[in-house]
Amino acid sequence: MSITNYFAAKTSEEINSRPPKKEKSTDNKVRNLSKRQRSVFSSRVLPEQPKHRRIDEYFLVEKQKPCESISQTRLKTSAEPSNTAQQIHEEKKQAETTRILAKQVLPTEKKTPAAQAYVNVEFLQGVDDHLSTYSSCIDAAEDQVVIASWALQYIPEEIFTSLLNAKRRGVYIAFIVQSIKNESVLNYFPDEDKFYLMETKSHAKFLSVDSTTLVLGSFNALQSSDEETEDVSVLFSGTIKQMWPFYMSIYESYTFMVEEAPAVFGSNASISRYKNLGKNRWLLQRQIGPESRVILLRTLEEHEDFFEKGLASNGDVTICSPFSAKNNALNRLKALDRIVLQPNKIALRVLPHFEQKLAHILDQVPALKSRTRISVSPSHQKVIILGLESICIGSLNWLSAVQDSSHPCSYVELSVLIQGPKAADMIKRLNNWTCSQ
Repeated sequence: MSITNYFAAKTSEEINSRPPKKEKSTDNKVRNLSKRQRSVFSSRVLPEQPKHRRIDEYFLVEKQKPCESISQTRLKTSAEPSNTAQQIHEEKKQAETTRILAKQVLPTEKKTPAAQAYVNVEFLQGVDDHLSTYSSCIDAAEDQVVIASWALQYIPEEIFTSLLNAKRRGVYIAFIVQSIKNESVLNYFPDEDKFYLMETKSHAKFLSVDSTTLVLGSFNALQSSDEETEDVSVLFSGTIKQMWPFYMSIYESYTFMVEEAPAVFGSNASISRYKNLGKNRWLLQRQIGPESRVILLRTLEEHEDFFEKGLASNGDVTICSPFSAKNNALNRLKALDRIVLQPNKIALRVLPHFEQKLAHILDQVPALKSRTRISVSPSHQKVIILGLESICIGSLNWLSAVQDSSHPCSYVELSVLIQGPKAADMIKRLNNWTCSQ
């Protein structure tokens, strides 16, 4: 099938279901959160790093020792003082040689302005915003592109063209999906040395390019939906040193599900993981601007811990979750009634045909009903807004997903919690779009 025919012939007959595969083991090995992690959600103020926690633990490169000064070198040349001019000359010559060698081996790093010390953060909203951003990021790829989506069904033309161009440049491409609904898409990626498809229990939605760019949110880049038209995501970009902790944390979220996935994330990630095997990687949090920070939620336990601790004392709560499932939604509403303090209000946004279902479930929690408002939106976004300066964006359906990682329907979920002025800007943009609808 030609590329033109691929986009012209998007019919229901072409979307074939793949034969069922043998079920993989659901023996999830998820690490428990420590007590130290549970305090980070309650406040917007960026805490200091614990004394026992070194930021450079995340990186493969060890810190090099600073070279000795000339005076230090001179003191070590002789245990006893010398009065001869020849010895003084030799000391100066040796110190100068040490300085030159040190300059060659350990070049002095240029001081980076404070504004450049943060990763770049951008808010994405809507189909066009996601398509253009995905396409431009893939066009800039030099080594690797990883896309995670709920299913492999249909790739939009902008992303599809960028992927084929990247493939011709020799860029390694990997897809992570929960299922394959249209196998014909795979015909355009036949090179096994430069392409890898991973089917696993994943509900995450992200794009990773060269381990320096990450787009994470609710956008499914490998499938389409006429009903769910609006998504939100966050773009992070920076140096490999800045972004490697994000890359490794996402990689490890799949290893928690007993999926090693070295073919997806590369040998460097595997080496880094096994180098620190047995060490519990702490909840990843980074400052992204003055008084702003981001926290990466990579397991279901971390999502639930945020829900329990973060919603308790951060003002009114807005939850955007397109779907609602009876038992899971009821458990979530009961938790909201217990966690969110009076007189804070609660707003719930779902797809239109879930409004009545959610209203019936809310009737079973009368104490919460008086301060809860349900609205509808043609949106696929999975968002929690706390007060004016905290927003959580990701893949977890807060009103329909299971809340126990041992459940057979538990999947890999990824979200980012952003707090501070940057979060306030995102909340303002999101609310402006909601009002326009």
